[in-house]
Amino acid sequence: MAGMLRVPRTRTALSAGVLLIPLGAWGGLVPFVGPYFHYAYTPDRAWAYTSGRLWLEIVPALGAIAGGIIVLIGAFRSVALLGAFLAGISGAWFAVGSVVGPAWSGTAVTAGAPAGATVTRAVLA
Repeated sequence: MAGMLRVPRTRTALSAGVLLIPLGAWGGLVPFVGPYFHYAYTPDRAWAYTSGRLWLEIVPALGAIAGGIIVLIGAFRSVALLGAFLAGISGAWFAVGSVVGPAWSGTAVTAGAPAGATVTRAVLA
């Protein structure tokens, strides 16, 4: 009975963990390296740090990376599910954090306004 909760090392658990780590890293790094490629929100300087970037990009990126590592090395099903849940919550925060953040903190948590020409701003927004 105790052996039933072990997670067999299948390609699914391995590939999910391996994919979550670079996706989380990409989500956390793109706001900082995006200005090199004319893909940015204000401040449109590379490696510019703001509290909005911390709460809307860095924290969920660290959660996704941690979730990917947990899924990758988790030997028990409950541990792997915890990692998958953490990665899922992090992905949801990437998507709706800018909407939910101000209601949660009471202050304006924003990644910034889209920078660039009219077409670039339309694509980013």
